[in-house]
Amino acid sequence: MVASGHAPCSDELRADGDFVQAWAGVSGLQFIMQATWTEARLRGHSVGELARWLSAAPAALLGLTGRKGELREGADADFVVWDPNEL
Repeated sequence: MVASGHAPCSDELRADGDFVQAWAGVSGLQFIMQATWTEARLRGHSVGELARWLSAAPAALLGLTGRKGELREGADADFVVWDPNEL
């Protein structure tokens, strides 16, 4: 799994680990796929592995398997259209 959790804030803003109430931190999500793919492909990893690291694994960690992190009937239709050759 690949995750980004940069949140330079006080403990109070972290909401004692309550994911829904916690301060959002500093956005860098727009770069995580490109940065991870750049190094992953150099190391022989596939786009399928990238999808698992950035989608299925975080969904499973948050208890959202079956609803998030996969493309299938009944799951939320969250997806990205991306050309791995256009970084």
